[in-house]
Amino acid sequence: MASIRERNGKFNVIYSYTNEKGERKQKWETYETKAEAKRRKKEIEYKKEMGSFVVRK
Repeated sequence: MASIRERNGKFNVIYSYTNEKGERKQKWETYETKAEAKRRKKEIEYKKEMGSFVVRK
């Protein structure tokens, strides 16, 4: 599950994932608009559900 948070006029998509060592990590991605953040949130949730999610670097 991902969430959106507004900070300093920008929007952050926050989600957790498990790295290659099996450790749980949290990732923040920043977007200029709420629409971009919502689009990315939906993409993350869909790919996690389908099992094809890859974390961006």
